[in-house]
Amino acid sequence: MQKLGHSNTPYDQLNCLSGDITKKLDTDSLKRDSITNLSNSAIIRLEGMLLIQACTKMMVEDGIKLNQTENTHNIKLIVSVSNFNKKYGYGFENTIAIALGSNNDTLVHIDINSVYWNQLSNVEKVATIYHEVCHDILNVKHVEGDVLNLMHPTAQPRNYDEAQIMYDKFIRDYKLGRVERFTEGFFIHDKTNKIKPYLKKL
Repeated sequence: MQKLGHSNTPYDQLNCLSGDITKKLDTDSLKRDSITNLSNSAIIRLEGMLLIQACTKMMVEDGIKLNQTENTHNIKLIVSVSNFNKKYGYGFENTIAIALGSNNDTLVHIDINSVYWNQLSNVEKVATIYHEVCHDILNVKHVEGDVLNLMHPTAQPRNYDEAQIMYDKFIRDYKLGRVERFTEGFFIHDKTNKIKPYLKKL
């Protein structure tokens, strides 16, 4: 378990971690040069942690409290990597990631499906984790209709400029009170879009 901090972190030197989604996260370079001896699950976990660090840093810079209950930016971070079909069973097999820390203001816990993660492009990884972090930290429901909003239930950006637009639109809507919140459970997304996203209680 790691505690997130937002001052002078060494991750600031990595691409995509300076408050701008358009600065790409080069996960291929990370794998090749820095972490060649790690297992696939460890690499996925590291990618997830870096992206959560990037997203929460941007939220802080945009004036959003990460820990709503204690009015602080101190939160605990857990990134799990699982085979969802084996771990959760039917109904989860087409889900890329789950925000298990939803409705717990002191914790961000993202579980990533090892079956699908490496099939995503880098920009899809960014959008997926940012989307789940917004569920987790802010407990917000989906934004229906606007496919260029980060909290749209199924839309994925085609490039980093679109990802930035999606993030900016969501932050604007959040600050203006245009998003709804949920108070229990967490959202399940089917990447095939055969099942509409729904709230689940374990």
